[in-house]
Amino acid sequence: MRLRIPVLVTGAMLFTASCGDDPEGYPTWPDGASYWVGWSSSPDTATAWSPTGNVALFCTPNTGSPCIFSYDASGAAPHQMTFSSLNESTGPTGCWDGDSGKIVYTAVRDDGTAEIRWIPGSSYSVHLVLYDSLPHMTPTWTPAGDTVLYCTLIDGRWGLWKTPAEPDSASSPVQFFTPSYDCVRPSYSPDGSTLMFQANETGDWDVMIMPADGGGEPTPAAGSAAQEVHPSWGPGDGWFVFASDLTGDFEIYAGKVGSDTLVRLTEDSGADLYPAWNPQNGYVIFSSDRASGAGGFDLFWTPEP
Repeated sequence: MRLRIPVLVTGAMLFTASCGDDPEGYPTWPDGASYWVGWSSSPDTATAWSPTGNVALFCTPNTGSPCIFSYDASGAAPHQMTFSSLNESTGPTGCWDGDSGKIVYTAVRDDGTAEIRWIPGSSYSVHLVLYDSLPHMTPTWTPAGDTVLYCTLIDGRWGLWKTPAEPDSASSPVQFFTPSYDCVRPSYSPDGSTLMFQANETGDWDVMIMPADGGGEPTPAAGSAAQEVHPSWGPGDGWFVFASDLTGDFEIYAGKVGSDTLVRLTEDSGADLYPAWNPQNGYVIFSSDRASGAGGFDLFWTPEP
């Protein structure tokens, strides 16, 4: 699947670009990253931004079962958004629709099956999108905002499916793309033209792209000879971020669709995962255990390249 040899850019030059004021004022780590929020002993993961870039979502089991919290970097405590006893987690970039303000996510039951739900970004009011006996994960909004694209496990393979956000008795899920390998974490580019997802065809995860309408074959977005996970679109021009173990442990990288260049944004012995590129304010948040060791994931930020 890997068709290109990436050019890896590293060094202090990556961290000279201004990102505005430090969102929290914490000290800077040697690689240029800083704490964004580290408010509990529970792992904070699965990050995603609001369309305006002023509020971020993340998932944490701080109150028991994993649920969604929001945080605006104001210094106030994160705000709990979901409250059931199920495992509630956000999807990838695009789980928060810019026009409607709706947040789509999954609520996973103990047997592994899941509901797909959405809530308004400004209040707590749960709306059911899909409820059946199958496992689902990482939902995202289509560019039109009236349909949800998500992953379903059927016959041992994760494929991409669509369903109306406001289902009725006549609606049912429609298969969008299910090749001979797993596809997870789909999301659409800011201009709506390109679909990106994480795929496992050869035993390693790769970041793939394809036309948003599903036509044509997927192609590698990054092309590194390593695991590529947790892809997230940047503000535009084909840029995206992802996590990769290209140098031995997971670090955050930026890439651009159609380019062979990869820009390493972090360099630390801890695991850096779940990046989300702020769409307005010029920095990337990510989840890392660099401060507290394996399992103790907090949220950090680093300037965009």
